[in-house]
Amino acid sequence: MSKIVGRGDLKFMIAGLGWASAELIMTRAIPFWSGARGIEFDWKYIQMALDSNIGLGHHLATAVLVWLYSRNDLKKAYVPFVFTLLLLCVYKPFIVDAAAFVFMMTPWSALMARAVYSAIIGLCSVQLYNSLMVSANSFH
Repeated sequence: MSKIVGRGDLKFMIAGLGWASAELIMTRAIPFWSGARGIEFDWKYIQMALDSNIGLGHHLATAVLVWLYSRNDLKKAYVPFVFTLLLLCVYKPFIVDAAAFVFMMTPWSALMARAVYSAIIGLCSVQLYNSLMVSANSFH
């Protein structure tokens, strides 16, 4: 990443978009393409498409957190918070699926839980990113 020309935060956003694209192609593209084109409509393809969008946001949030964790100018008080958010990103499938199993959620409720979980992590990572950018720009 250090040999590519460009801003550091932009490079990690592109990496996050690449992660999300790779996951989409490897796990959802073929079932979505072959099943959604069929004669019979099924809501699982709409859920699959919405879950892909949720995954995109989650991967971008993960990329921002990795970028923040690799920064030298991140305040030391934020490092445990960033690390905790990274752990929550890694264990998202386990946490959300366990909650869906324990609370006996319907597929739509589980999709909403994944969306809320990813939104919370995304909003926290954007807030940390903004605080770092504001503190970096205050020195100029």
